[in-house]
Amino acid sequence: VKSDLTTEIGYVAPTVTLPDGREVPSPAARAGLQIGDTIRAVDGRAVDRWREVQQGIVLGTGRAADDRPEVVLDLERAGAPLRVTAHPE
Repeated sequence: VKSDLTTEIGYVAPTVTLPDGREVPSPAARAGLQIGDTIRAVDGRAVDRWREVQQGIVLGTGRAADDRPEVVLDLERAGAPLRVTAHPE
């Protein structure tokens, strides 16, 4: 994130380390998020600050068919709308 006062992505970690020590592709990288994407909504709720994005992901109750946590992000990429689904670890 470039600033806490925006929802523009400034960095996407390629991997994360889980509590059990395994290193896996990051949920953001798997979802296809890119530097410069601007997150406009989390699970249908409009956001305009990074803290709201974080809260939407942490407090989200969405689940995939296999019961993994799931969050739907509405983005803007190069001026065009885009919707992606992420699975937070």
